[in-house]
Formats: sequence, structure tokens, C-alpha cells
Amino acid sequence: MSVVIVGAGIAGLSCGYNLDLLSSGSVNLTILEARSEVGGRVQNVKGVSFIDYDLDMGGQDLFLNDFSNYESLLGGEELDYSTLTWLPDDIDYCEKATCGNRPFRTDLADAAFVGESLANFINRFLLPRVEDSVSLNMVVTKIDYSDSTKIVVTASDGSTYDADKLVVAVPLSQLQNNAIEFVPDLPRRVTRVINEARFSTGVRVFAEFSEKFYDDATRVGDEIYYDASRGKSNPYCSRAWENIGNDCARKGELTSCNVSREKHYCRCNIVAPIEGSVDAQICLLNNNALEAIVDTNGGTCNHWCGNLGSKHIVTVRNGDNASMTNARIREKFLDDLDGAYNGRARETLLDTYIVNYGREPFIEMANINTGTQGDVDEYLTPVDGRIWFAGDFTRRFDNNKAGESGMEVAQFICVCENDDSWEREVTFNGRTRTRNCNFVARNPTRRCNQRGQLNGVGAEILARDACPVACNNCMCSSN
Repeated sequence: MSVVIVGAGIAGLSCGYNLDLLSSGSVNLTILEARSEVGGRVQNVKGVSFIDYDLDMGGQDLFLNDFSNYESLLGGEELDYSTLTWLPDDIDYCEKATCGNRPFRTDLADAAFVGESLANFINRFLLPRVEDSVSLNMVVTKIDYSDSTKIVVTASDGSTYDADKLVVAVPLSQLQNNAIEFVPDLPRRVTRVINEARFSTGVRVFAEFSEKFYDDATRVGDEIYYDASRGKSNPYCSRAWENIGNDCARKGELTSCNVSREKHYCRCNIVAPIEGSVDAQICLLNNNALEAIVDTNGGTCNHWCGNLGSKHIVTVRNGDNASMTNARIREKFLDDLDGAYNGRARETLLDTYIVNYGREPFIEMANINTGTQGDVDEYLTPVDGRIWFAGDFTRRFDNNKAGESGMEVAQFICVCENDDSWEREVTFNGRTRTRNCNFVARNPTRRCNQRGQLNGVGAEILARDACPVACNNCMCSSN
């Protein structure tokens, strides 16, 4: 089976990775990327003097506070995560100028890679499996599926690629702008959902300050400003504990962080040696841990450890100011923080860097408007049984679903069409529906242990026994 994936962002790479994994490499895979590098919006900031560590330029806010969510993109494959550590979830919040360590949005409490980035996760874990299948600077202009025996994909340089199955994993803007011609036209049910959806074309601003006067997250109006350095610099703490005490002999029983105490016994696991001086009574310092009695100023050990030696950099996650000049974007950024923190932003500002996604070729977008997505279930049914869509806009957007959608599409492709060898009847709101192996494939983690019957007859058996394809064993690779 040959599969062409158009787009090498996290959706396209996740799809390709899982297709190769599920088929044990038997799928003939081609991934075409219009830009000169993979990842789409998921890139590390490059060429900025005041950012000298790996920091995501965009797309890193997945709102996931459990590493298993990332591991699921890898099809459950066991890999060595020792170089990807995790900052526990203890964000401090501020709404305008009123700060009280209380959440204003629970989904902002996303865990973060420590000393790492989502771009690194993609390049280290997803890309190597499919890198040989990726072709860069290949701008797809036409997708012809008029021939029932093959899909023909044409690039701007005139090259063509034949495929049995196709995955369109490009930004919604590219589809709305008709950057790709479909022959025949896409069905009305699909074009309606595509054209009615709305997205913001946003910006990313990074600003360095001489001191940390701000909380981890600050909301001003509709904008949310983040501490971009949280957990990103030495000692790259992977975990921290605290206990009360005046010296290291009092470490005793390790407890969870308690913000009501000012003096803490802190122990941080580190994955890189600390550089420079540390303003604390150091009890033990080696390549594995740091122990100290510290004054956390009402904060937590995680907060203290995660900010040791850090630079002070703030970013706005989805600033919808793409129509402004860079100078005006910068002024609004500083106006908002000055208003929240009594003029401290301009007093301590060192440097700024701005990314305007409205000017980024083949991206041109930042965030989907969840209220305009329409019936995203339309994307779950492949066009002509052969063409799937992947990306955040194809899933209900309560979380960033781009990577997850790519994984799901790979599972869909690996299920034989019209597989009704196993059936399970479900009654919902008075309506009885029949679920089959295709339904199981959409969420194998939850559904492979459900019971049903072979062809609706006989004793009930587990879906994983009746639907091996759906339960992560790509048996249709010869199709």
C-alpha cells in the first residue's frame, strides 16, 4: 500500500510515524513538505541572541499534564525518555494586577518539557522513523483522485506521486485559499466545514527582562502572557521535593510542596550541571541532584528549582495582532505588562523578538476559533474512501489535537474498509447504532476491550480478538 502525506507538521509526522509503526515498515510512505524544514509552527527559536536554549517558537502549548499523552503519539512504543524531563504542574497565576495564586483557566496548567521543547520531541522521536520518506520544498498544487485505481499528487515543479491513500495535513488556511486543486472537487459536506471554520492569524512576541517581576501566566484582556523560561534553563530540574528545616540534616520525610511555608528544604533532580552561582545554602551538588534550604518567597521548590539561573523571558501565546506593524505589536505587549505590573516591563526590558505568522509561508495561522468549527465529524469519513484530513482543525479543539489526529488517521488507514466482521450494538438517546472494527480503530485504547459479536452472531468476544487491525496491527498493508 502506498500512502502520500501532504504536510510535515506534527499531524503529518505523527501520521507517518504511526503508519510505519503499525505496518512494520511495509507501507510505501511519501511525505511532501512545502517548507524547507519539517514541523510547521513547531520550531525552535533560531538566530535570536538572547535566547540561547531550546525554546518553541510556536505550537508548544498542548495543554497536556501527563507525558503519556505524548507517548501515545508514538503508538505506545517504548523509547528512552531520559533526556526529556517533565516540569510538574504548579503554575502561578495573575489576572491583570490582582495576583493570588488562583487559576483563571484550568487548562493553562499544562506541564512543560524541562530544558527541552516540543520541536525537540518531534525531531528526536517522530522524525527519525520517517525522515527518509520526507521531501522538503515540495509545494503540492493538485490532487487528482478521478482514477479509482490511484491518486495522483502534483507538485509545483511538475513532479508527480501516485498513491493508494492520501492524507492532507496542511493548515486550514491552505485549504480555504484553494492552494491545492482537487480533481474532482471535494464533496460539499467537506468544503462547507472547511470554509465555515475561522482561525486567528496570530503573533508570537518574546521579550527579555533584567528581572522576573511577573507570574508564570498573566492575563490582560484577551491576551495571555507566559513565563517562557519556566523550566527551560539550568539546572533543568526534572522533579523537586520540599520539607521544612534549617539544615540538610532535617530533610527527613519528603513531602509535596506547601506554599504556606517560606523556608523549604528543596531537592532537585537535574539533567545538566548548574552554571554560575546559586543564591542558597548548597548542601549537595553533583550531576544528579541539588539539595538546599531556600527561601522560596511563598512559592514552591518546583518554582525555585525551575528558575535557577534562568533568563527572564515572557511570551504571548496567541496574540491576534497580525495586522499591526512589529513596532505596534511590541508597544501593545509592553503596555499590557506595564498595566498589570505598574510599569515594570519598560523599566526592565532588555530585548524583543517578534514572529508574525501572517507572514510565514504555508502557515498563515495561529489558532482555531472553536465556535466556528462546525461538524468536525465530517473529517472522520474519508473522501472517496481514500483521502483523509489531519490537523488541529479536524478535531474538536478542547486541546491541541494535531498530533493526535495524525495518529488516528494512521489507525483508520490500517483498517480494511467496511470491516464489519465484528459488531456491537449501542443505544444512545433512543437510537440503536451498530459499531464495527472501524469504530474501534478510532479509539483503540478505550474500545479494544469492549465486547461484541462476530457478524452480529454468536458469543461475545473482545474487540481486540476480533479486530486485530483496529487494535494496532496494520494487516491491510497489501491493499
